[in-house]
Amino acid sequence: MPVGEPRLTRALFVALKNEPLVTEVVQSIILKKTVDYAQNHFGLSIPSYSIDESERQLVEDAENHRTEDAVVYGIYKGESTLAGANGVISRRLAKESTKDVFRQLGVGEMLKDSQNILEVVKKFAEIMAMAGHISKEKTVINDLGDRGVEMILSGSCPHLEVCQLLQDEGVYDVFGNIPCSLALAFAAAAEIVFGTQYDITIKERNPPNCKAVLHEL
Repeated sequence: MPVGEPRLTRALFVALKNEPLVTEVVQSIILKKTVDYAQNHFGLSIPSYSIDESERQLVEDAENHRTEDAVVYGIYKGESTLAGANGVISRRLAKESTKDVFRQLGVGEMLKDSQNILEVVKKFAEIMAMAGHISKEKTVINDLGDRGVEMILSGSCPHLEVCQLLQDEGVYDVFGNIPCSLALAFAAAAEIVFGTQYDITIKERNPPNCKAVLHEL
């Protein structure tokens, strides 16, 4: 079994190359931050001048390392470096890459009979618990009506190390929150089912135990 998630690493690169808001300058900064993380945390020497070669090596090295963490870090750190905070680019890349993986795994089929956002969250939480990313017993889901669905996510967050590093480096979104890829995965699931845009708002951050609200845009 690979240590990392090669499918997610590849999906992140596909999203990065296809996102219309990502200019050549933005892409180059994200790629530089990605390969810096891979060098510092995995000891990998990867060229930052070629996105295709970087993708090839990081997908291949997912056998031994969580290379998806390098790309997630690169996206958040890169946008923050250029714009001073995280915003629409990192959110779009996080959701689109996650939706790509979900389509490959058939997650949409598992959720397609959901009648509302609360059902999506509950069903998807079960999927994430089975994958070992959250604790089924400790995760709490509350219906907030028109305000969305509140999620208290607990367990083994797959992006914990990146999340803590971003906090240490002062990388926040425009509201002063640390970006949460795990919570954004729930937004991606909702978008697949209903075809409308969803977002998350972080209410409490205590990784790996965080509270977020999923709501329609």
